[in-house]
Amino acid sequence: MPKKINPALRSQAVRLVTQHRSAYSTERAVHVQVADSLGVSRESVRRWVAQHEVDTGVAAGVTSNEREELKRLRAEVRRLREVNEVLKVGDDFFRGVIVRVSDGGSLLMGLNPGFWTPERLGS
Repeated sequence: MPKKINPALRSQAVRLVTQHRSAYSTERAVHVQVADSLGVSRESVRRWVAQHEVDTGVAAGVTSNEREELKRLRAEVRRLREVNEVLKVGDDFFRGVIVRVSDGGSLLMGLNPGFWTPERLGS
């Protein structure tokens, strides 16, 4: 799992790159200089700047907010699928149980012998 970087350090790196971009001949050169001055990797600075450009609309891509929402929605879908599986198992179980109302109005529960076949029992 990637280590957490202080958001202030990240924003400082992005600010430095955007401020000093014109003083360097290449984008890579400014990334190297900022990375060295802050003690982080050049690749980290490059990714932070790229994500900042997406978040501000300068470049196309998935914004940080959209990425967080996708993460949340995927977790919710995973949880709902698990719940659905539990409900399916319960439904299969209770299909094998029939409920009858006797003449006196009381509920009687009994197994539906046609439901519990060897295939359903896994034998």
